[in-house]
Order: sequence, then structure tokens, then C-alpha cells
Amino acid sequence: MQAVERHEIDWQQGILETLELVTKQMGVAVSRCSDDLRYLWANQEYANWIQRPLNEIVGRPIVDVLGKEAFEGLLPHFRRVLTGERVDYEREANFQGIGRRWTSATYTPTLDANGVANGWVAVVLDITERKLAEEVLRRSEERFRLAAHVGKMFAYEWDADTDVFKVLGEIPEIFGIKKEEYATGKLMLAKMHPDDRQRLMAEVAGICPEKPQFRIRIRLTRSDGTLIWVEKNGYWVFNEQGRLLRIVGMVIDITESKQSEEIVASVGGRLIEAQEEERRRIARELHDDVSQKLAMLTVGLEELARISPESQTQARNRIGSLLKSAAEMTNDVHALSHRLHTSRLELVGLVGTMKSFCREFAEQRYVEIDFTHSDVPSSLPSQVSLCLYRIMQEGLANAVKHSGVRHFDVRLERVADALQLTIRDPGVGFDPSTTMDYQGLGLISMRERVNLVKGTLSIESKPGEGTQIQVRVPIAAQTGGDQKSASA
Repeated sequence: MQAVERHEIDWQQGILETLELVTKQMGVAVSRCSDDLRYLWANQEYANWIQRPLNEIVGRPIVDVLGKEAFEGLLPHFRRVLTGERVDYEREANFQGIGRRWTSATYTPTLDANGVANGWVAVVLDITERKLAEEVLRRSEERFRLAAHVGKMFAYEWDADTDVFKVLGEIPEIFGIKKEEYATGKLMLAKMHPDDRQRLMAEVAGICPEKPQFRIRIRLTRSDGTLIWVEKNGYWVFNEQGRLLRIVGMVIDITESKQSEEIVASVGGRLIEAQEEERRRIARELHDDVSQKLAMLTVGLEELARISPESQTQARNRIGSLLKSAAEMTNDVHALSHRLHTSRLELVGLVGTMKSFCREFAEQRYVEIDFTHSDVPSSLPSQVSLCLYRIMQEGLANAVKHSGVRHFDVRLERVADALQLTIRDPGVGFDPSTTMDYQGLGLISMRERVNLVKGTLSIESKPGEGTQIQVRVPIAAQTGGDQKSASA
């Protein structure tokens, strides 16, 4: 009988040693408990997890080891496993000595000779870090969804092989469109404004593995037929052979921003129109009032010069000097009147007005201005003519003031479907990055004028290498593309 008991003890000890070896290699925490809720055995990983010496665990009540709060939370699971049920759970508990931890555990019942549960084996994993990471990810996703909703944006992915366009975000709620209407790249293109579709195709034509990114503003059609403006950003993913696999990116609703830009442009247009009206008023006053008074003064001086005695030579010389000054003042007033507002644009067109201004300006400032033109339509919208004329005035005035040279080139020409104005000087130049602080350039006013006619403005300059101002304004749709060129 003693031999049998001894054999049973040796067999159990062998099982425990084997279990210790296996669980150690697995790196998981394992314990065995009895139906009176005591620890019968635990491996070192379990002791490490509970942060207690192994000899303070085996043989002690579970409540003493885990603490009352954790024990009471786990008690329902203990009762279930003692009914013979296998129990799996994940939960957070406040363990004695180690604080709040998330655990994933499996309780497998152990049975006596009669098949009755007399305890269990627990396999425990500490999943606190995983849970924390999941929480961080969840909060990050919530923040992203909130940002997407507030910022009116969504992420997307397009598969090159299947043409499937996947939307990641609340596109129906944010954009007022149905996902099924944008389920493929083909459908997406069909929903774009035709003009924007062409621009997009032109933009993506230059995409390659060395230049995989693009950004473009386009118009999309809502489900109710209205248009919205969006900014589409994309990153093209290629394989090693350079074949396109997919495109990932973001789409942002910029409708309100575009509306704001249009309002600002409208206000800017009204301000410029008000400025031009004020110029016209001052020009009329200079011409109708000041010029007339100067003319009367000149006439009066001439009469005085005729009736003065010949003996009064000094007086006659003084009157002659005054006559000369009055004549110069009259010329200056006329020139100022033309610069403020010139009817020449309406009478002789843009080319003739620019040519006349360059000649008069060169004579007044004692400089040389070479004005050339090529293929300029004889009929242009008044806004386009006025914009280019004012920018030439501003550009030449600043060039004379800041360049340090006396020779300038002005060229007006048709380039494709646009009219291009170029002003060059070989002077001292400057750093374009400081132009916003360079008050002489009047850059803000120039850009505002160009924006109103949907044109572009570029300024190229380097210290010691001169400056070039170039304006390009689209004119094809406005002139019909078949107007005769100006020859004035």
C-alpha cells in the first residue's frame, strides 16, 4: 500500500516537473488550484507575473495572494470551473502588489477518480500593453473621425487592377454623396467637372516612381446634382518593375474656402474698380480744372511779357522763366492725368497705349525703354487691357527706382491661348523671397489685379543679375481666338 502511494506521489511529481518545463519554454504563467481555493502549484512565470516569491504562493489561499478586490471579481469564474466548465475570459482587475492589470485567462477543470471537478489549471497572459495599445488606437481613430468630420475629409485607396475605389470615412454624411456612386475610379472620373477631368489627366500623366505624389483642386457632383470643390491628394504605389499598384490619399472639401476666395476676389475687384473710379475723378479734375488754370496762367504771362517795356530786361527774363515753368507744369499735369486714367485704351487699344506710355515715361525719366509686341489681338476685354497696362506702369516705375540702370525691355505677345507681358532690366536684382517686404514692388496690388483676370504673375530675380516680371492672362475664350492682331 505504501509503495502504491509512493508511486502516486512520484507520478504527480513527474507531471508537475514536466508541466514546469513545458510552461517555462512557452513563457506563460500557469497555476493549479484546489476546490478549497488554494494554490497547489505555480510556475516561475506565474510568480514573476504576480510579483511574489514562488514559496509565498504555493499552499496559500488565492485571496491572500491576489488580494480581496481581484479575488471577489474572479470568484464567479472559480465557481463556474468547479462545475466542470472550461472558462475563458479577459478582464481588468486590481491585483495585490501589482495594481490594475488586464489578463486573459483559461481555466480548465481537474477531475478526481469519480469525474468530479476538484480544482483547475489556470493559464494566464498579461495583456495590459495590448489593451493600452488598443485604447490608444481607438482614441486615435475617434480623433481621426472627428477631424475628418469637422475638416470634411476622407481617406481613399484605389486599386489599379480592379479599379475599385475604397472610401475610408463618412463620405455620405460629410459630402452629401453616395458611396456606390464613387465605387470605381471610372465612376469617380464621371462625377468630375469636364474641365477638371482634363486637368487631372494632365496632372497624373507626369506621375512616376520618382515623382509619386500629386495634389489638385477639382469639382465633384453631389447626389443632388450640385457641385462641390475638393482638394485631392494622392500617393502612387509602384512595384519594383514600375507598374502602378494602387493610389492612396485624402480628399478634402474646400467648397467654403473657394467661396471665401471668390468673395475676397469680388471685394478686391470692387476695391480696384473704386480705385480706378477715383483715378478717373482726379484725372478729370486735373484736366478740366488745374490744366485750365495753368493754361490761363500761361496766357496771362505771355500777355504780360508783350506789354512790358523793353528797358525792363530783368522782368522780361523772369516772366520768360515763369512761362517755361508753367509749360512744364502743364505737361506734367497732362502726363499725370494720363497715368491716372487714360482714354487711349479705348481709342487706340492696348498696344498703342503701352507704346505711347513707354515713350513719354522714357522722356520724363531720361531712360531708354524698348517696347516690342507680337500677335496681340486688336480687341481685348477692358479688364485684361487695364490689368496689363497698370502692371506695366507699376513694373517700370519700380524698375527705374530700384534697378540702378537706365535701359529696360517691355514685350507684349500672344503665347498659345494667353497674352504675356514681360518687363526686364539688367540691374542690381534682389531676393524674391523678400518681395513681400519690398514695398517698392507693389506686389500685392499686382497679384490682386492678375487674380481678377485669372492670370499668373511670376517674378524672377537674383542679386546682381537683374529682374524679370512676367504676367500671363488667358484670352482664348474672351477673344474668340480669331481676332486680328494689333499693329499700332
